[in-house]
Amino acid sequence: MTRARPFRFGVFGETARSREALLETARKAEGAGYSTFLIRDHFIEEPFGNQLAPLAALATVAGATKRLRVGSLVLSNDYRSRVQCPTLVLGGEEDPMTPIECQVDIAAALPAHLVRFERFAGCGHAVVPDAPERAMAVIRDFIAR
Repeated sequence: MTRARPFRFGVFGETARSREALLETARKAEGAGYSTFLIRDHFIEEPFGNQLAPLAALATVAGATKRLRVGSLVLSNDYRSRVQCPTLVLGGEEDPMTPIECQVDIAAALPAHLVRFERFAGCGHAVVPDAPERAMAVIRDFIAR
């Protein structure tokens, strides 16, 4: 029988503009029970503004916390071949940072028997805030399976 794994949540630390703010965010995330701390590693000034150097920031978070796993977006692409669990990809058709064609490619690179890809018309990079009812229904259905 397959061992059940706990459902984990991550937090995106993209608003920190100083070491102090980064560490405060990471410690709060760890204290709240989050398992993963992510940082954007591609630099787009708008809408995100100035960002901390991703590898240095991740190393800082890893050194200052006890349980948080750290990761990034683009630099993590090599993990696709190691995916061994069901994976949900939510794609916004109006995403200005990751065009829908790239999101289709991301889903296609994952094991077909594990991936579920959902396109969201009229949504940008943040699908859940753009279409909260549908996105949450898809997420709930995915978790329930």
